[in-house]
Amino acid sequence: MKHILPITILTLALAITSCKTTEKNYRTAYERTIATDNDSTRVSFDQTIYGRQRQDLRLTPMIVAGDTLDVRSQRVTLTAECGGIPENIKPYMIVAGEFKQLFNARSMCERLKDNGYPGAIVVNTAEPYYFVIANGFHDIAQAKEAIHKIQQAPPFRLKKGLPWILNPVYTRPR
Repeated sequence: MKHILPITILTLALAITSCKTTEKNYRTAYERTIATDNDSTRVSFDQTIYGRQRQDLRLTPMIVAGDTLDVRSQRVTLTAECGGIPENIKPYMIVAGEFKQLFNARSMCERLKDNGYPGAIVVNTAEPYYFVIANGFHDIAQAKEAIHKIQQAPPFRLKKGLPWILNPVYTRPR
C-alpha cells in the first residue's frame, strides 16, 4: 500500500507533463492550416449555394423626405408560422430579426406580437435564412416612419444593423 501512492503520483505527473503543448506544436499546426487554406481546389463562399443566395440580396438606396434609406430586395417565401399568408406580403417590410434557425425566428415573432406588433410574420430565403418581419407597408414613407419608431423605442433589444427595410421578391411555395 505504501508503494501505490508514490507510483500513482509519479504516473499522474508524467501524464500531465507529457501532454504539454509547445510553441513548436502550435507553429506546426498553424503552418499546416495556412497550407490548406491556399489549396486551389477549395471552393470560395461565393461559389456555394449559400453565397449565391446572399448575392441575390440587392441594395437600393431610396430618398424619402430628404433621408436616404437602404432598401434591400431579396427573393423570399412565406413560412406557415406567425401569420404567413400571401396577403401579409407588402412592398416594404421592416425586418427586425435574422436567424438561421426557424425556432428562433418563431420565438422573436411571438415576442413582437406580444409587444405591440400584431402584423409580425416570418419569411425565409432559399438558403434557408429566416427574416422576422415586424410590419409591412405599401408606402415607403410609412416604412420610414416605422423604422424610426422601432429605432427610437425598440420593443426589446435588437441586434446591430437592425431594423432594415426589405422589398420582398415573393415566391409562392410549390
